[in-house]
Amino acid sequence: MLQSLSQAVQNATAPAGPKITLDVIDKVVKIIAVILGGIWTYLNYVRGRTFKRRLEPKILGKISRGVRVDTWMVSGIAQAKNVGLSKVDIEASGTAIVIDDMILGTSKKGVPKMVEVDILGGVLGVFERHGWIEPGETIEESFAAPLPVRNDRAAVRLRLRIVSRHRIFKNIEWNADAIAELPKPPCDNFLTTTAGPGANVVKRIPE
Repeated sequence: MLQSLSQAVQNATAPAGPKITLDVIDKVVKIIAVILGGIWTYLNYVRGRTFKRRLEPKILGKISRGVRVDTWMVSGIAQAKNVGLSKVDIEASGTAIVIDDMILGTSKKGVPKMVEVDILGGVLGVFERHGWIEPGETIEESFAAPLPVRNDRAAVRLRLRIVSRHRIFKNIEWNADAIAELPKPPCDNFLTTTAGPGANVVKRIPE
């Protein structure tokens, strides 16, 4: 009896060095695994492109005649597609369609070049009813605006700017642009003549 108690006391007070060492190693390995997992998540989310905010903006437009004589208007569609895996918030301030006139000018050396001229009222709000774009979602909005009367207009440049602000990460801006050409003038080198009672003949005027 006394021998059994003595043996139990010796076992209880015996050093447990190897067991403690294994426990420490196990904890250290788990801590390292957690740290490495956090670093991978940071690189994948913040610095990688998997969850980066990504949009594909697009704008198309055309110039057509207005309701009144010698008036013009530009109309088209602005589009944005979320091609990333994160929701993209749209900031109304800064998100807009910018319309500029393009006229033929010359450089200081006399070389012909296109010159952009601001249009009064040429900044239009866009996507104001969309607070954000979900991953894989495409939104679009049509627009129309009158153009000022001018005889030296060669084309109109359309720009789409989308701004996204974030509380933690930096703000991002996407841009797209397109050129809207003037419609071709009506063909006026044809003349309609009357060849007989109730008959019309279309003849081409020699150039």
